[in-house]
Amino acid sequence: RRLIMPAFGAFTGGLDVRDPAIAGLFPTPPLAALLGRDKVHAVAFETLR
Repeated sequence: RRLIMPAFGAFTGGLDVRDPAIAGLFPTPPLAALLGRDKVHAVAFETLR
């Protein structure tokens, strides 16, 4: 299992989660966790654009 945590701030680099540098770290398509107002939403990686 792998988990990549977001970095918030001015110098985070802005690398898109769909970039091959990140996507290549996972042997199978991962789930993306999107922060909502009251909960965290699990979203299939393939649906991100």
